[in-house]
Amino acid sequence: MNQQFSLFESVEDGKSASLIDPISDTESASLMNPISDAQTQALQRLREKGKDPIVCVNTYSPGRRKSEYYRLSYFQDGKTKHLHIPGGNTRAKLAQYRAGKLQELIESGAQLEEIIAAVETYRGG
Repeated sequence: MNQQFSLFESVEDGKSASLIDPISDTESASLMNPISDAQTQALQRLREKGKDPIVCVNTYSPGRRKSEYYRLSYFQDGKTKHLHIPGGNTRAKLAQYRAGKLQELIESGAQLEEIIAAVETYRGG
């Protein structure tokens, strides 16, 4: 009774045999690194982008108004900046259309300058 067994070993004919392949086990998961593959890939994409600005379309309500409007929010030079998206409040079809187009630009990976230029064209500039 000098042998010590782990959870992953079994005894067959007096010899210990592993129930799982130790090579594939160490490659597939590590208890020391609990980050999933999806999280690792997301972090890698963030590192690859470097200092690129983060951009999104969201809604806001100015002052004490009950109506909401769309705006483009982005992070640049260490500051969060906002641009109003012209077209009326969030119930207006034109505002919904423009917000949707900007969201498509963002999802397609357009540069910040292109997205801001699109907002400027909505202003007539």
